[in-house]
Amino acid sequence: PANASLSQVEILIVNSDHAIIHPQKYGATNVPSTIRENTAFSVDEWGDGVRYVSSIVPVHESATERAMGWRILVRQPVTQAYSDLSSIQRVLLVTLLISGLIFLALVWWGALLISRPLKELAEHARSIEQGEETTPLTVPSHAREIHELVQALQGMASERLHAEIARMKSN
Repeated sequence: PANASLSQVEILIVNSDHAIIHPQKYGATNVPSTIRENTAFSVDEWGDGVRYVSSIVPVHESATERAMGWRILVRQPVTQAYSDLSSIQRVLLVTLLISGLIFLALVWWGALLISRPLKELAEHARSIEQGEETTPLTVPSHAREIHELVQALQGMASERLHAEIARMKSN
């Protein structure tokens, strides 16, 4: 790749004896035995003490009479390979935190929209309880249930007022 040196990606050719044959700077260095061809990738420590993400695939040899058993191995230091993943994790974490805060703010706002009319209705019910049946019940709300509760309280106050008037007339 064009940015292989920046991303520290190395492309190696390995022979059938698991020795690196290209580039020449590795001499006869052997590939760690834990790297397998049938896995997508592996994370292994090489002889230099650095952990690498590695993948190996066989070279298809259709033009030769004798199979050479060469394989292409691509490796990259773990720190470099996972650096983009770490950045994505940080962005995801910040995004989730901000989304969570927005969600909590919306829940709080929704709870206020529900609880404020109920609190006002409770105050009106207390005033009816104390004998103020003529107090007009006005609770600003768009919820149908709140309006039904206001009507029920008004009906209860009206019934209580009528009962009180009938009791006074009978005495």
